[in-house]
Amino acid sequence: MADPKDAGNLPADDGSAKPEGNQVADWRAGLDPVLAKDPSLAAIKDIPSLAKGYVEGQKFVGGSIRLPNDKMKPEEQEKAWGDIFGKLGRPADADKYEIKVAKEVERFLPESDVKAFKAAAYKAGLSGKQAQAMIDHYQGVVGANSAQLVEMRKSTEASLREEWGPAFDRNVGLAARAVIESGGKDLLKFLDDTGLGNHPALIKAFAKVGNILSSEGYMEGDIEGSSGPSEAKDRIESILGDKSHPYWDAQNPGHKNALAEMSGLYKVAYPEA
Repeated sequence: MADPKDAGNLPADDGSAKPEGNQVADWRAGLDPVLAKDPSLAAIKDIPSLAKGYVEGQKFVGGSIRLPNDKMKPEEQEKAWGDIFGKLGRPADADKYEIKVAKEVERFLPESDVKAFKAAAYKAGLSGKQAQAMIDHYQGVVGANSAQLVEMRKSTEASLREEWGPAFDRNVGLAARAVIESGGKDLLKFLDDTGLGNHPALIKAFAKVGNILSSEGYMEGDIEGSSGPSEAKDRIESILGDKSHPYWDAQNPGHKNALAEMSGLYKVAYPEA
């Protein structure tokens, strides 16, 4: 038996001593009974496991997102939302968005519009990836519409070329001049950009207006397109005076085209008819 006088020299109990036999001490024994029986502690086997779980929990809390509530002041809510948007990928400011615009749609989405979009995206809290996805969707819609405009333009040109023949270029030139005279080049650009200028009825209407303005002397300068009335009359006389021209030979493979050409020339030479 140890001498009581040596009691002060004994090593202090550091908790490393193990219970006798195979019995393992329950670390929850010193807790409040209700807390000790909490199911969330059942999976924790010892103090080191508890400490590790606590550290990991703090890391999770630090990276978690807490939604603003109505009890916050407006400036506090704005800051809270700003922190959330930042964690979700929103850049530091609107100018930091890296927006890529396809070259074929640049005229529909100029730099000023891109800048305005960046400001709106920042205010909405969009991440860089989300902002680009929105632009990509818009570009897809514009691209599809552009393809339709191209097809419409081709279809209109084909039908008017068939109807007007050699007068096509001049009539289109008259239509364009009529638009400019009545609404300026901005109107012409608007009709072109929106595709409204591709409608055959509109082109025909402006061509008639242009022809009236030209014949009355209200439009000075040359008209874009092919020959005017004087040149058309000369061409008619040339064809009528050439008996070898396909116009005179119904069996000639070029007879049909010659008839179409002559019809177009008469429309240019004698528009009032």
